[in-house]
Amino acid sequence: MSVLFANAGTPFIWLQTFHLLFGNILLGMLEASLITGAFWTIRNHVPGMMVLANYVSAGLGMALLVRFDGIFPDTDITNERSHFWILMIVAYVLTLIVEWPFVYWCLKGEENRFAKSILASFYVQSVTYVLMTGLYALVSGGGSNLTVVPASEMTFPEKLHVYYISADDGHVYRRMLGGGNAELVKELQEPGDWLSVEGYFRDSPCPTGRLHAHSKRGSDVVLEKVDLSEYLDFSELPRIPNWYGYVTRMNSSSTKGWRFYNNFWPGKSFQGSNQATGDEVYYGPATIFGSLETMYATQLASDQVILQVGRNQICAVDPATKRIALLWRGRGPVVLSSK
Repeated sequence: MSVLFANAGTPFIWLQTFHLLFGNILLGMLEASLITGAFWTIRNHVPGMMVLANYVSAGLGMALLVRFDGIFPDTDITNERSHFWILMIVAYVLTLIVEWPFVYWCLKGEENRFAKSILASFYVQSVTYVLMTGLYALVSGGGSNLTVVPASEMTFPEKLHVYYISADDGHVYRRMLGGGNAELVKELQEPGDWLSVEGYFRDSPCPTGRLHAHSKRGSDVVLEKVDLSEYLDFSELPRIPNWYGYVTRMNSSSTKGWRFYNNFWPGKSFQGSNQATGDEVYYGPATIFGSLETMYATQLASDQVILQVGRNQICAVDPATKRIALLWRGRGPVVLSSK
């Protein structure tokens, strides 16, 4: 059973592109037919007006609601669904307001024009919102088959540290996986963006390497010498940057058939497949307002995965129980032995 993830999520991108370029024409024509059908009004300008209305509202929506984690800075795996529905309500109300003048113009010459335009606007927007919400839900693949749980409900292998860049001050910290307080490793002159391991040495009694902190501006800071004994295959060491592709593995020979992959495409940006049992896990909620990407992932010997979700969430995935938990805020996690 092969693992094929290359095309995951592409229908969501296709639908977004089609919606932006051509979908607004179809929606405008649909809304025009709803107006003319409900109010028995036949005017040649109605289709053109409603197509224009859809492009105007789509443009404003992209400008105002392009990323829900930008509007809600505290968006994480525990509240992204509630934030999505809040934005859906806001978008619906804004669409009513933006497109109402166009509906009002379409009903020029009608008796009780003002009242009818309000009723017509509610009617057409309700129909199209239900239609488009269902269509996006269909192609997004559900976003996740993982259950969000508190981190306290997960247990992890002992003697593993997670090195990461703090979301608060941009400095490098480490924490014992499974508990403990954050310990400052190094203060950086400029906020870091990701970590990597470089310069491998097969020292006795265990191999070692050097942990580096990188920034998007090009800085590269050597942090400290680290123990690489948990990485049996040196090709599995954290890459620069370890955004997409097969997930870095620790003690890969002890895994039980699980292999994980980070995709570029939204919808299922993190996926895992067990070649022995056929089980699958996936995560990557994608909506018309944005998505929570996954990156910098490491597969433990227990088959649990430590990864970054979104801009600053360090999370853990347990494929055996299909659960995901938010551990703490940060970015660029690297898992290393604390022996």
